[in-house]
Amino acid sequence: MIRRVKIIFVVIISILLLIISYIAIITFIESNAPRLSDERVDEARKIANINTEFSPVRAVGFSSFAIDPEGNMWVWGVNSLLQPRDETWRGESNVPVNVLENVMSVSPGRWQTMVIKNDNTLWAWGSNRNGQLGDGTTIGRHNPVKIMEDVVYVSTNTDEGRDISNHSMAIRSDGSLWAWGSNRFGQLGDGTTVDRHSPVKIMEDVAVVVTGFAHTFAIRTDGSLWAWGSNRSGQLGDGTTRTRLHPVKIMNDVVDISSNLTSHTMAIRVDGSLWVWGNNSNGQLGDGTTTNQHSPIKIMDSVTVVAVGVRHSMAIREDGSLWAWGDNSQGRLGDGTTERRLYPVKIAENVIYVTTDTNTLAIKADGSLWAWGWNVHGQIGDGTTVNRHSPVRIYVPGFGDSDDEEIVLQ
Repeated sequence: MIRRVKIIFVVIISILLLIISYIAIITFIESNAPRLSDERVDEARKIANINTEFSPVRAVGFSSFAIDPEGNMWVWGVNSLLQPRDETWRGESNVPVNVLENVMSVSPGRWQTMVIKNDNTLWAWGSNRNGQLGDGTTIGRHNPVKIMEDVVYVSTNTDEGRDISNHSMAIRSDGSLWAWGSNRFGQLGDGTTVDRHSPVKIMEDVAVVVTGFAHTFAIRTDGSLWAWGSNRSGQLGDGTTRTRLHPVKIMNDVVDISSNLTSHTMAIRVDGSLWVWGNNSNGQLGDGTTTNQHSPIKIMDSVTVVAVGVRHSMAIREDGSLWAWGDNSQGRLGDGTTERRLYPVKIAENVIYVTTDTNTLAIKADGSLWAWGWNVHGQIGDGTTVNRHSPVRIYVPGFGDSDDEEIVLQ
């Protein structure tokens, strides 16, 4: 009996020693794993040809934003600088208004806004019901508050008041990815469904991050695409509709990504091919059907810029032509009609950038700014609240020749 006890004791000790050795080895590997320096993060992004350019204009919800070459931020539509937490005050402007200086990048949600200033500090304001501002509280802010430093990329998103998709993500100069806000579907990627009111670190070596409807995408510096969060329409692209609490790898050689609240996604690969997946209820995938796709499918080639809107999509090809497809309510495609399109249709020439939501903003090669779509709150910026089914010129300082301005800016 004693001999048997001794044998069991020796076995237990041996197992414990193996476990301790394993932990020590893993700890050593992690502590000595190569980390990219700030300079090598930038170098890796360039080598992978990943698009990390800051967006000079943004359309989201009932608001539009533009940053001129001097770093002044212009806003029109619903007042997105002083959004009260209860969202009952609807200050509006149907022409661009200068609201902030020294801005390098902006990421607006429907009820909150994030900006990176020229010193790489991150500032936020607006609704904060799920801690999506990242200031450690759930108190809405009428004015910008400083969240963190050394930030090079930010993305934030909100749903229509359902507290599901109110989350934010930021990349620091060392390539580390940080997350906060609503986490009901694991969209923060920390392995839990617990909301976070302050930034938590998720992963390393990230070049680009995009927030969608309770889901998130990240392009790492090696060009690999990762996704997590809600997946009910297959918007993650992993071939399932399973919610993911941790990042899962989707594909390689990705240089740009776009996703939004209507749960469809578009990605450009290094060869210029455009791939789409997720919700296709209005033909927003552009494959000629209205069938959801749970894995990436190829739509077109020679694409340089993509933008996902509300049940519609936009793409710029290498020749500068702009193409659109999907839902066309309020003329959001810009083809002069309100007819839904299941395949890409050509909209304009000489376009270098596009952003879209319920309205669309596009910059042409001469620097001029154009807009179309829904205009109920003046978010097109043409001085009216009339929907536009075709592109109209919008005048903001720094966007093309403004000597012939027709709209008085504030």
